[in-house]
Amino acid sequence: MFQTWFPSGQHQYFYLLKVVNPGMFQVSPTRVQPMYQTGVMATSDARRLEVK
Repeated sequence: MFQTWFPSGQHQYFYLLKVVNPGMFQVSPTRVQPMYQTGVMATSDARRLEVK
C-alpha cells in the first residue's frame, strides 16, 4: 500500500485473504513506516486465525 499523507490519530486498513486449507494460523503483525522518515513507525498485534 502506498500513502502520501498520514494524519494523526488511529486508522484502520483492511485486506482480503483467500482461505485454501483449514487449521489454526498465525497472522503476522503489520508494520507501516514512511519511506523517508525512519523514526516514525506503527505496528499492530499478531493474531491467530482459525479456518474450519
